[in-house]
Amino acid sequence: MSLKSTLRKEGIQVIKKLDAFEVNNISKKIANVLCSAFPEHEMQYNNLVSCISSLNMYASIFENNLIGAKYFYNNNSIFFNANISIEENDMFCLHECIHFLQDSYISKANQSHLGLYNINKGNGLALNEGAVQLMTCEALGKQPEEVKYYDINLCTTSPTYYPLQCALLQQVSYFTGTYPIYHSALCSDEIFKNTLIALSDEQTFKKLQSNMDKILTLETELEFYTNELATSECKVRKINKITSIIDEYKHEISKTFFATQNLIISHCFSKEFHDIKDMESLKNFKNRLYEFKNLIAYNNDYTFYNDFYCHAMENIEEKQKQIENASTSILEQEISKQLTVVNTTKGAFAFLKRLIYRLGLAGRKEMM
Repeated sequence: MSLKSTLRKEGIQVIKKLDAFEVNNISKKIANVLCSAFPEHEMQYNNLVSCISSLNMYASIFENNLIGAKYFYNNNSIFFNANISIEENDMFCLHECIHFLQDSYISKANQSHLGLYNINKGNGLALNEGAVQLMTCEALGKQPEEVKYYDINLCTTSPTYYPLQCALLQQVSYFTGTYPIYHSALCSDEIFKNTLIALSDEQTFKKLQSNMDKILTLETELEFYTNELATSECKVRKINKITSIIDEYKHEISKTFFATQNLIISHCFSKEFHDIKDMESLKNFKNRLYEFKNLIAYNNDYTFYNDFYCHAMENIEEKQKQIENASTSILEQEISKQLTVVNTTKGAFAFLKRLIYRLGLAGRKEMM
């Protein structure tokens, strides 16, 4: 498909091509934001400026005026909404430029991936969009906001652009950290995938990926019916039918979102709980499980997190007893070993002093 045909299909009309001065200013601004926000990824400022400056940039009119910018992979071009100033368009501008960098960083050894999106298999698109937007919001210092979509109350740094995807990835990053997510988004590698699998299992990663893709597909299809309803001059019967379809889509999105959230909670926390070996780790787990409430999306019927939390508290008590019993067993084994080498009155007296001290110390720990 030619560029003209693509633009026409996307509802984009080019006004003018940006001159070298404008392109250079945008490139410097983007490079500065990325290098300042993510020093751990060791992006080089001059290299970024040079790379972004190679883009063809255009001021354009968008049929959908809510879209601020659009990058097209096939022709190395980015189109900015002329009705939004560059200063006010920083989020879309940065998001689309990161997509360009993903395209630029594709290695010859791994041309099947564009960030977290598997081009050959056609999966991971939602993961990739969510990661790029989460990265964009962090770079711009966006603060979390409470929003509601599809009867889902959630807290996200991106309230208007991929809010569900960002909310779910924010939950995942509670376990993985953001570094693996952003690294894989930039370098098209499997660091994020392998990190999440190590902290849960392979099935969790695959289900997260497929569920997020499903949500994105449902949202795209829902937008079609919403637009059809808004512009419809049909009879009441057809309008009611479209309204019913829209309700079904919203229900399915909500259902899939909560299923994905529950997957993250159950599999990641269960793996973390299984790996606990000492009291300090148990205490940290208890605190982490409690603090996760700040990332939870909910509605009036949602109870999974509270149910999981209550069940986990019961398991924590049992795990605490196991750790204490294991500590007592280790102490008894040490005492037994020391008894075998006590063969003099002087040695026995010294041993008894150590034994009394350790038993006293153990008793104080139990009372604490």
